[in-house]
Amino acid sequence: MVLQPGTPTQVATGSLTFGPNGQLTSPAPGSPIAISVSGLLDNANTMNVNWNLYNAAGTTGTITQYAQASAMSNPTQDGFAAGQVSQVSIQNGGLVVANYTNGQQVTLAQLAVASIANPTSLVQVGGNNLQATASTAQAAIGAAGAGGNGTIQGGALESSNTDMAAQFTQLLTYERSYQAASRVITTSDQLAQETVNLIH
Repeated sequence: MVLQPGTPTQVATGSLTFGPNGQLTSPAPGSPIAISVSGLLDNANTMNVNWNLYNAAGTTGTITQYAQASAMSNPTQDGFAAGQVSQVSIQNGGLVVANYTNGQQVTLAQLAVASIANPTSLVQVGGNNLQATASTAQAAIGAAGAGGNGTIQGGALESSNTDMAAQFTQLLTYERSYQAASRVITTSDQLAQETVNLIH
C-alpha cells in the first residue's frame, strides 16, 4: 500500500455494535482496534496504531449511536455566506468601507488629514495642489475632525467658493476699463493724424 498525499486511503475495516441505550458494546472494552499503515512514500517503517474507542477508564465508549433517522440537528449557521466585494466607498470621517454581495460591510481603512498651523505659507503649484515652503510648519496628521483637523464628508462634491456676483461685477468693471482705454488710444491716434495733416 502506498499512501498518496491528499488521497483518502483505507487502512482498516470493521463493525461497531451498539446496545439499546446507544452505548458501544463491540468491540468490548480493552479490545482496541489494531490499524497497520504500510508503504509510506518516505520508505518509513510500517505504522502500527491501536485505536481505543473507550475512555481512559475503559467503562464508556467515546462514540454513540441511536436507533433513529438521521436529520440535521442545527438548521442555523453562525457565519455568513461567501461574498465578493461589490463596492468600495468613503464615508463620513474618512472611513473606507467595502460592501460585499452577501450584504456585509467591512471597514478597510481610514483616511488621514493633515493640519498645518500656518497654511498661508503654502504656495499654489496648479491643479488645486499646494506645496510646503521653508517657512511651513510641520503637518500634524490625524483622524478627520479630531485635534482641530478638518472633516471629511463622504459622497459629497465640493462646490465652488467663488462669489459669482462679485466676480461678474469685477468682470464688468474690467470690460468698461478696457473700453475706456481703447477709446483713449483711438482719440490719441486721431489727434496724431490731425497733427500730421496740419503740418502738410
